[in-house]
Amino acid sequence: MNNLKTLCILIAALILPMIGFAGTRDDRSIEILLQGNVLLGSGASVAYNLGDHLTFGVGHYAASFEGDGETEENNETYEADFATSELFIRFYFFENAGLYISGALVSRDWEVAVSGYDSTDIGGGPPGNYTVTATWPNTGTAYGLGYNWTAGFGLTLGGFLGAVTGGEPELKGETDSGATQDQVDAHVDEVAEEEGFGEKYNTIPIVRFQIGYSF
Repeated sequence: MNNLKTLCILIAALILPMIGFAGTRDDRSIEILLQGNVLLGSGASVAYNLGDHLTFGVGHYAASFEGDGETEENNETYEADFATSELFIRFYFFENAGLYISGALVSRDWEVAVSGYDSTDIGGGPPGNYTVTATWPNTGTAYGLGYNWTAGFGLTLGGFLGAVTGGEPELKGETDSGATQDQVDAHVDEVAEEEGFGEKYNTIPIVRFQIGYSF
């Protein structure tokens, strides 16, 4: 019980002074934030307050993933690279308050490559090594709901929930098995269906946490 009381006192000692220094958005017009996205990686954004309700800005974030898997027919490796830039505008529901909706035009450099050796066949052709690459359209959109809190001395904290979307990927297949182009194309379709390219990445949720400074 004593430990619980001590913890509560420490939390109050950290939070209450910040509440006392709470400021409003019109006190500071420029916002620079570091951000971390649960799926789309880390980056930064810069924004400018256009008035009591509107903010305009740019942001960039990136992530890379690697992995491997094994089935009865093949061993596979995965490489995924997601780089995302956005030009966004926010509308704050209340004058100088933190709750907002946001929309953005997005530039994407998203690519996922699956490589492996198929010991049975490549689309009905000979077995061999293969690589299937999915490349998503460069342009997209993002939208969501967020909240920013700015202390009187400039510290800014934020959170955002939304999604980024922009269409299905272009698929390309390569193999050293000697399979025909039709067989390669059939194998590309098989891998794309197994990996869920049309479901996993066409629309990606954004779960974002931000910290920075406004001045």
